[in-house]
Amino acid sequence: MCPFMHPMKSILKLVCIAISMSVMQVATAQINKQKEVYTVLDETNLQKMLENLEIPFERVAKDDYKINVEGFHAFAEISEDGDLFLTSFFENKNVTLEQINGYNADHRWGRIYVDKDGDIAVQTELSFTGGIHLDGIIMHINTFTSILNSINLNF
Repeated sequence: MCPFMHPMKSILKLVCIAISMSVMQVATAQINKQKEVYTVLDETNLQKMLENLEIPFERVAKDDYKINVEGFHAFAEISEDGDLFLTSFFENKNVTLEQINGYNADHRWGRIYVDKDGDIAVQTELSFTGGIHLDGIIMHINTFTSILNSINLNF
């Protein structure tokens, strides 16, 4: 066995480790670049998200937007603490308080209530505390539209 072989193996291993670590750092940087984390919602970020998701919107007041998701008219509102409220309203077609309470008792991800005009309000809230990726926001909007579809069929 050649006396130089053993040190060469060690150097080769170190070079391989260094290359592997560099590749992992580049891959991690690319993942982090693609996954923007939102820790608070403001008008700029909400508009950017709605545009990226191709959700039509119209600003109606500070921190309040009319949106259209899967054919449903709704409102996207930024709360005082930077969270997102999605709310849609339905004309009350003799929905009973028992039906509303039953829905709220059986479903975790949204709430239904009768607003001051007597309409049925369907609302979800998304907290930005701790940060959230766009994927989480998309899942929240999909959950909201799923709730709207189920409410529309049942009420």
